[in-house]
Amino acid sequence: MNDLQLILALYESGRLVEAEAACADLTAQAPESGAAWALRGQVALQRALFPEAVDYLERALSLTPDAPDLLRNLGMALYGAGRHHDSLMALKRVLKRDTSNAVAFLYTGRCHLALGRLDDAAAALNAALVLRPEWPDALEGFAVDRKS
Repeated sequence: MNDLQLILALYESGRLVEAEAACADLTAQAPESGAAWALRGQVALQRALFPEAVDYLERALSLTPDAPDLLRNLGMALYGAGRHHDSLMALKRVLKRDTSNAVAFLYTGRCHLALGRLDDAAAALNAALVLRPEWPDALEGFAVDRKS
């Protein structure tokens, strides 16, 4: 089992702190490995360490620029960090290439909600629901109090 497989196994088993430590070691040993930075970003995203996830995912994208999943994860991390405009820009790039990415539509909707753009949010959330009918995460967006 190589280092990436070990980290992935730790990640999938929910051992996120150990996975993060192993990622830190791997990125120190192989700073030019886009896969190592991507996995470190994914672990940080899962741990809700959004600013760190943004840094790691941006590093991964600089090494592996043609990676839509990385760009989607960056959009999610930017959203979590409260950088809604930046998140929308990343997610727009994802959806330009892949109109079947339900997660990108979900986070696009969430960003629009955060920015008070209710019509745009509804359109994005509806697109997510077309791809994943009755998806609770997308349906939740419609429960927002429109008066606040």
